[in-house]
Amino acid sequence: MKWIEKTILILYSFIMLIFAILSSLLIFGWIEPNTVTNLIRTVLNNPVYSNIFIVINIIFILLSIRTIFFSSESKKERDNKEGILLQNDDGELIISKATIENLVSIVLNGFDSIESAVIRVDVEKQNTVSIFVNLVVKENVIIKELSNNIQTRIKQKIKKTSDLEVERVNVRVKEIKEQEKISN
Repeated sequence: MKWIEKTILILYSFIMLIFAILSSLLIFGWIEPNTVTNLIRTVLNNPVYSNIFIVINIIFILLSIRTIFFSSESKKERDNKEGILLQNDDGELIISKATIENLVSIVLNGFDSIESAVIRVDVEKQNTVSIFVNLVVKENVIIKELSNNIQTRIKQKIKKTSDLEVERVNVRVKEIKEQEKISN
């Protein structure tokens, strides 16, 4: 958000706070309605205060229209939430989060000791990714060794396929599944 939008939001919030306090005081009967009415008449009858009030109202109307009908988010910001934008002289390439998740899934399918996995990809501002993998593994697996292999292979696969830097691969073993015993 730009600094002017933040400033206007603070001003708007301050005015809404004053309005909420005044209306609460009126409801509880701690101030008389005539006091508020006289204050409003004083503001509206004074040309300087009246003009300031009109300018503030116009600003709030325009901001309301902008907020309702137009997004403050740029196209690049929207694209960055969905994936990573890479640019060169010939054009742009967007690598989606789903594509990166698919690459991670391909790597995980190469491990026989993984029963199931849930993958989440976070896109960082510097065109790097962080990957979070929650696993259910089969018993008799060496978790530390499996985790190291997963982290290394995921980083290599993403670097080789998309030329993206993986900042970190966080592996969480959620459960160890007991192998079913075969009865004779």
